[in-house]
Amino acid sequence: MCDKEIFAVSKGEYSDYAVMAVFTTESAAILYRDQLSLIEWDTRIEMLPLDPEPPTIVEGVEVLMGRDGEVLIPPKPKYYRLSYRIGFRFYGFNRDDTRTLCWTVQTGDVKRAIKVVNEKRTMLIAADAWANVSKTREILGLVESK
Repeated sequence: MCDKEIFAVSKGEYSDYAVMAVFTTESAAILYRDQLSLIEWDTRIEMLPLDPEPPTIVEGVEVLMGRDGEVLIPPKPKYYRLSYRIGFRFYGFNRDDTRTLCWTVQTGDVKRAIKVVNEKRTMLIAADAWANVSKTREILGLVESK
């Protein structure tokens, strides 16, 4: 695991984004940014890890499921960063203004993913937590109970 950071001075956004310089000390980055900001209005300093471990990437299937168990968009396997998108994601809105459960299952098997999300859907409905994000997160152990 990395325990050192570098300081990058950058400017712009999206297609205009550019890293202008990289420094080993924050004070040098601040000096450079302060000078550059006289002619570039959107300069900033970004702290980046030096020699970080590569991210853990896993295969997963994202399932969007209505309260009635209908799978709304045909799911397919994709790759995800493990720490970012596995498990409960959110409740979205369906076209008829009903709530939709979005859940990503760590698997490459679409049928298994649908089965897992259907079990979660059933559990959330039985606990009267459907479409209640805070109650859902509490039941799933994603937040501490009060």
